[in-house]
Amino acid sequence: MKYILSFLILLLFASCYNKQQKEVMSMHTLHSDEIRMQCNKSNFYIPILDAIVADSLVFNAFFDTGIPSDFIIVSDSLKGTFVGNKISVQIGKQKKQMGIDFVESKRLYFNKQTIIIGWEFFKDKVIELSFDKQYIRVYESLPDITNYSKIKITANTHLAIPVKVVLQGKTLEDTAFIDTGNNGYASFATDLAAKYRINVEDANYGKAMTNVGYFSGYSLPVDTIKIGNLFIANQNMRVGFRPRTKDRDIGGLIGTRTFANFSVILDLINYDLYLRPL
Repeated sequence: MKYILSFLILLLFASCYNKQQKEVMSMHTLHSDEIRMQCNKSNFYIPILDAIVADSLVFNAFFDTGIPSDFIIVSDSLKGTFVGNKISVQIGKQKKQMGIDFVESKRLYFNKQTIIIGWEFFKDKVIELSFDKQYIRVYESLPDITNYSKIKITANTHLAIPVKVVLQGKTLEDTAFIDTGNNGYASFATDLAAKYRINVEDANYGKAMTNVGYFSGYSLPVDTIKIGNLFIANQNMRVGFRPRTKDRDIGGLIGTRTFANFSVILDLINYDLYLRPL
């Protein structure tokens, strides 16, 4: 009986030890790559990375998580530069063969030495976006997520999360795409404002540039933006509203001004978003 008890205690100790070791390993998961990110006023608060295209050509890469693609978007003025349907793109240590989508230069709001990459460039990786320290770290598995809040991502072509916005004393609920190509707090379709009977008499009207051209819409001040159990408030925030169109039939978008309030981890293996307030 004494031997049996000793054996059970040994098994229990081994089990606890293995669990602790796994937790320690998770807490000390090191990034396999750190990529410099420029996201500031000079580039309109959109994330710009350094890229090498076709093994030797230096480009800026606009990292737009709102684009569902395994191809790059480039100006049609570069058709003579790129040969074939696929091309190698390297950002940091990450290197992939990607398709090419040429877009009319007049529809793009950056110079021809800039390419656009979508979230699928980092598919099957975990990435940490630091808007305050200006980097993207790449992990092969989930790093330490102590004090982070977890939000499940619905991944199809886009990365969608539930979001709530409080304005005019009403809480608007929508499913929004994680969109680092949006340099505001958020934007939604005008039918959401109509659904909640939002007063637009004092709205600011104007146009916004997207990767498929200019879109007209309006913006309104909001009190609070909620993602999961976290929120931001009291920042003189405004969110945009634009009509759905044939070319852009989408709902909500959460932009960089919102995510800049958090440390952001995107798990593109299990499709989870982790946020920790700064």
